[in-house]
Amino acid sequence: PTRARAVHLHALSWPTMRFGRGRMAIIASGAALGQKVAYDGNNPEEHDDSARRSSDPPPPDDAERRTLIARWTTENEIPNTSWPPRREGAEAGCRPALRRAFDACGGEQRLFAAKSGGWVAKRHHECDEITFQLAVSLLGGTLFGHSPNEPPTAEEQTEGAHLMRGLADAGSPPGACAWAFLLRNGDVVEEDSAKALHYHHQAASAGYAQSMHEIGTMHYLGDGVEPDSDEAVRWFRRAAELGVSGSMYLLGECLLAGEGTKQDTASALGWFAAAGELGHCSARSRIVAEGFGGLPACIYERLEEV
Repeated sequence: PTRARAVHLHALSWPTMRFGRGRMAIIASGAALGQKVAYDGNNPEEHDDSARRSSDPPPPDDAERRTLIARWTTENEIPNTSWPPRREGAEAGCRPALRRAFDACGGEQRLFAAKSGGWVAKRHHECDEITFQLAVSLLGGTLFGHSPNEPPTAEEQTEGAHLMRGLADAGSPPGACAWAFLLRNGDVVEEDSAKALHYHHQAASAGYAQSMHEIGTMHYLGDGVEPDSDEAVRWFRRAAELGVSGSMYLLGECLLAGEGTKQDTASALGWFAAAGELGHCSARSRIVAEGFGGLPACIYERLEEV
């Protein structure tokens, strides 16, 4: 990737970075508010070369910017929008309860019956969620499941990857997204960016916003595909419209630079403000920098501390 692209991706507030074989892989970078929606790809605005879209939030005026910054600087804790969302039930100490719930759902028999098109329990979606949380717990820091002082064993990670692959092949969008993370990361299973892109497309076709974001980053970086800013912007916009803060931020950067789209500072600031409201630190810094001329230095310093 170019230096500018690497800087923008590094500035994402909550990705877990992995450096494998000399290449950067983004494991998670801002979760969607509404992960699963119908998306048919027939939005006529996607093929319109004009910069401003109906989905672009308006830029904050000076008064709104001051209000945003004042609120952000008084927050005790920045919202965590990592993907998958951190849940107490995914911690190692809660794993026995997750295993019992997984077994009550039918365990691997149910999971792989669903994969082969066989019997599926009535509690299909609930059981998929239980399986997903168990897999996250087993995978550990790779998918935010463990606290830093509770690293998983290699055997636990292997089991977690096995369950996540089963979910992906059974048609679970979050399972496909997480399995794609593992394939792209290469720490737990063999790295394969082409397969990762395939599974992200599987999840995205089901309306899963986080995978839309990841497809955008892969096109942006040229990871498994040729670098394509236009295609990256299309995917960033889809994910941004569904509430992914990382895509809101990167779409703003592309609009600001005129990369993959026409340059539009007003729309960029609108997306930075929207991402900042979700807790994205780099997006907040963009808003602060825009209005810093009329703000006391202590406000800027306080935001950096937060």
